[in-house]
Amino acid sequence: MQQNFLDELIPDRGEFLTELRKKSALEESYAPIVQKSTEQLIVTLLKLIKPQRVLEVGTAVGYSAILMADNLPDDSTI
Repeated sequence: MQQNFLDELIPDRGEFLTELRKKSALEESYAPIVQKSTEQLIVTLLKLIKPQRVLEVGTAVGYSAILMADNLPDDSTI
């Protein structure tokens, strides 16, 4: 119950990522993606560190890569 409350405090990341999260949770198309609390940590670290390059390994549906791309400086690469 506490985790659900905390997840509700984390802002949505836009329509596309919200739909991707919902679809990846469906039994017939299940794909493990980052938990919302970890997602918030990633976004916070990206905004603090502002890396120029990111290596994303283990892409299932691309959720984390899209999340990072949306929160990296424009001249960064994944």
